[in-house]
Amino acid sequence: MKNWTVYLSGEIHTDWREQLETGAKQLGLPVNFTSAVTHHESSDAAGDGLGKEEQPFWRDHKSAKVNAIRTKSLLEDCDIAVVRFGMPVTALRWARPTSLCTTKILSTPLKKWMARPWPGRKRRNK
Repeated sequence: MKNWTVYLSGEIHTDWREQLETGAKQLGLPVNFTSAVTHHESSDAAGDGLGKEEQPFWRDHKSAKVNAIRTKSLLEDCDIAVVRFGMPVTALRWARPTSLCTTKILSTPLKKWMARPWPGRKRRNK
């Protein structure tokens, strides 16, 4: 059985990720969950391994770039992406992960998404 990788993106102020993970575990689903770094201090320190910055702006900038690379990699490697939008003010924060999900879907050839041909249609051999 395939083990699915599910990327969880979106609001970080509720326990919806934990609820999904617990539910999948209880049902014995073959799922691995990945996510953005949801712990604020860890997210802010993502770039610290690349060297100390004296000015807070550059520390934040470097960490944002490291987090963006991580997010893009995890999205490219996932089978399913779930995006939960929170309050309207914070919903704009999730526009980039959502657009990356859409890009992944649209750039995948349709034949990959189709397990078998539509009823009444024959497969073409190339």
